[in-house]
Amino acid sequence: MISSKEMVTRLACGVCLMTIAMLTCGDLASDENCADLEFEGFTNGDTVRLEQYSHINVTFHLDTSKCPDSVDSFFMKVIADEFNCQCLSDPAGWVRMSRHLNVSGQVPIVWRWSERGSKKGQGNASLVFDVFGTVIEFHEFSDGDIVKVQQNSFFDATFYLNASKCRHSPDFFRVKVLYSQENFSVDVCNVIFQHHICHITDMSSFCFCKNDSKKSVRLYREFKVSGNVSYIWKLSESPYGHVQKKAQITFDVVSNPQKEKTTAALQKAGKSEKFS
Repeated sequence: MISSKEMVTRLACGVCLMTIAMLTCGDLASDENCADLEFEGFTNGDTVRLEQYSHINVTFHLDTSKCPDSVDSFFMKVIADEFNCQCLSDPAGWVRMSRHLNVSGQVPIVWRWSERGSKKGQGNASLVFDVFGTVIEFHEFSDGDIVKVQQNSFFDATFYLNASKCRHSPDFFRVKVLYSQENFSVDVCNVIFQHHICHITDMSSFCFCKNDSKKSVRLYREFKVSGNVSYIWKLSESPYGHVQKKAQITFDVVSNPQKEKTTAALQKAGKSEKFS
């Protein structure tokens, strides 16, 4: 039989290994679990809003003070992405997870634990970090819009980077715009923002830098094909850095009935002339 102190320390070191391996957890029975996860500075279920490029530390341990002496070990799995883990030299078996938040959006951490070899239910805990950073905004549209348009009309959109909520912002951004239809996608343009100056790369004939206060970019392109068409904006803060999807606008492109009639008439006339 090992003491509660030894039990928690063993568990904590196991968490480090499992966090790095990013293991997932299977289902267990629903009986009550005697152990509780405790955080330093957080509460189970918290959603914490942080700025992108912040550095976070999450320190925790498993409180087994309510467990009977017959419980000699626990098995814990932590589902997290890109966190470093360190077992602290502490009698209570505290563990510290840390990460540099170089992404935006929601970053969740989930803990699941159970008595080793027991059919009792698993314990669960979670934290969510809501990371805000530079965003892509539009003059005429919003991210997630679904718009109905006519075939052979033109997509005319102006977009820009908004870093007004950030205390620190990189000097370099790369925005890639992609066109996607069914299972086919192609780059439309690549835009570089360096020291707040807009540059259009080669082969980006559909985008134009505008000389305005927001350093906006204009995208102008014809809807040549009917069906569902999506334009996707991706953002990176370095030439070879991690690229994040930041915005998407979807268009339901409907064919022009009058043009279809004209095309059909011309085809019919051509066939008649051929066989006359």
